[in-house]
Amino acid sequence: MTFEDVLQLENYFAEQGHPGLIDDLRPPHSQSQWRLQEQPLEALRSPAEQALLHAAYNLLDNNEEPRAPLSLLADYGLLHRAQLHLLLSGTAYPVHCGPDAPPSPMGRLLPGRDPLDQPDPGFALALQRHLLGLESRRRPQLHSLSSADTRQRCLTVRISPRFVITFPLEQEQA
Repeated sequence: MTFEDVLQLENYFAEQGHPGLIDDLRPPHSQSQWRLQEQPLEALRSPAEQALLHAAYNLLDNNEEPRAPLSLLADYGLLHRAQLHLLLSGTAYPVHCGPDAPPSPMGRLLPGRDPLDQPDPGFALALQRHLLGLESRRRPQLHSLSSADTRQRCLTVRISPRFVITFPLEQEQA
């Protein structure tokens, strides 16, 4: 089942008069204020952001034998600030969160944790939709996830049909 399937079940049971039937999946996530907005790569202007963009293109251009994504990130010196997601059966599973990644809502997606169990499942659902919609091996993408009080910018690259790497760039509080 995908997260969308679970949300449809929750809504169906609520419409049938059984709103608490799936107790784990109550609002606020179905009424989440998180919005995803893609941004042009030209918005990456600082030298650090430009270096990260260059590294993301290098990850895509790696023509060697397929290697484990964590090894690839380590070779480029990016393991400490990357978040790695495994795409499997219509769901993105977080498998690595670098220890030096800036504090951000992305940190809510911890390895081994179900995104719906996170403090704000709406963030996890917005991120799921974005990661699953990325096309494989095309180009890095810059996006922001924002709510009424927080905006998180991230550079994301799908390095294979099964793996997506996200680099949190900054977080702003309203």
